Amino acid sequence: MLLRPYCTTQWLKILQPPLFRGEPSLHRDGWRRIARIRSAMLTTLAIRNIVLIESLDLSFGPGLGVLTGETGAGKSILLDALGLVLGARAETSLVRSGEEQASATATFEFSTLPAAIVEALDDAEVEIEPGEPLIIRRRVKADGGSKAFVNDQAVGAALLRQLAGALVELHGQHDDRGLVNPRGHRHLLDRFAAANTARVASAWTGWHAARAALANARAGIEQAKADQDLLLAHLAELTAIVPEEGEEETLANSRSDMQKGEKLQGDLEELRLMWDGSDSPLARLRSAARRLDRIAPEHALLTEALASLDRAVIEAGEAEEKLEAAAIALTHDPLELDRIETRLFELRALARKHGCQVDDLPAVMTSLRGKLDAIEQGDADLAELVQAEQAAGEAYRKAAEALHTARVKAGGKLDKAVAGELAPLKLDAARFQTSVTELPEDRWGASGMDAVEFLISTNPGADFAPLNKIASGGELS
Repeated sequence: MLLRPYCTTQWLKILQPPLFRGEPSLHRDGWRRIARIRSAMLTTLAIRNIVLIESLDLSFGPGLGVLTGETGAGKSILLDALGLVLGARAETSLVRSGEEQASATATFEFSTLPAAIVEALDDAEVEIEPGEPLIIRRRVKADGGSKAFVNDQAVGAALLRQLAGALVELHGQHDDRGLVNPRGHRHLLDRFAAANTARVASAWTGWHAARAALANARAGIEQAKADQDLLLAHLAELTAIVPEEGEEETLANSRSDMQKGEKLQGDLEELRLMWDGSDSPLARLRSAARRLDRIAPEHALLTEALASLDRAVIEAGEAEEKLEAAAIALTHDPLELDRIETRLFELRALARKHGCQVDDLPAVMTSLRGKLDAIEQGDADLAELVQAEQAAGEAYRKAAEALHTARVKAGGKLDKAVAGELAPLKLDAARFQTSVTELPEDRWGASGMDAVEFLISTNPGADFAPLNKIASGGELS
């Protein structure tokens, strides 16, 4: 709220720029609350069922708008409604008693849509036509929960808070208390100086990333060197056995065939005895075919019988060849079987050791060689990272030193500007000083290398001291 001094009437002041003219300046006054529209102009504010207000539609024009009323008249509700539109927490206590929901709708118009708003809307995939006003609506239910809309498109409250920074500034009656907190002094000085803090922040980000990369590389190399003996031992084991991709399946199949041959050895031997010698089935078939061949011309059925017998001889011959091939393939060689089983055991043991499949062991060998090569190459890579870190650090220092110089220069100007305001306020003896000091390197950051603090001396001959130690409430005002 805005309180006019020495008067019981309260004022709510809304200060916003014309759409096509320069922004009006803020005058010194005793009002307690200012809602300042930044790059947009608030044209309407519609309130439904918020606290005491059942229905209210307000229209605003460029320049200064003032709403007056006694304490408790409901002016703060207007700020609550505006805050709701701007993404403030949706409290169920805002819903008017007896109603199911409350809502607030604000319309903002622009001469040109600010880039920050365009970017935020694009990221949220909210469409807005050129020249179209920005209409923000927020709805709160009595039983909890809220919904937000931008030009009738559902959005999250986080987007409203993001848009708020480009739409409205709220200044309260205790904003001057921020002066006693040195944490905000640097930001105030930078705004006064119109300093390019983005360059320092960017340089800090680059330096921080370069330092992190260097630290990670050093840690990796140190860990690799600590593991170097183990890596060499693992590589020696793999090199000694030289695993090949697909080898496990081949060995397993060979072992299976040999084991089957061992089981079938008796049957194969009996079959071999049956097919060997002059009295074998094949020999009998051939003998029968020769005898039948002599008499086949005597009758057609004998000729057909001979043809069938010839086919049987051929089939029996093929069967004999296959039996011989099977006997060779299934021959059980105890030494070869032992070699295959030993190889399989070694391969599978190494796979368990490295937590992989047997077919992955060649890739493990390649990885181990790569790690050992990286240890050798690490020093060269580390040298490059050291140079990059030093270059990034130097870039940050130059940017931070330039910002330091700008702050010192702006501090002198601010001291003179404040001194010019003290005499009319009957603070002739007071002196104001902006202290800009360099921080230790371990406290440097994205805001630079400076600590900024506003100091004041209110009595002649007194030393400068921080505002929170010296300034009274009236002096802060």
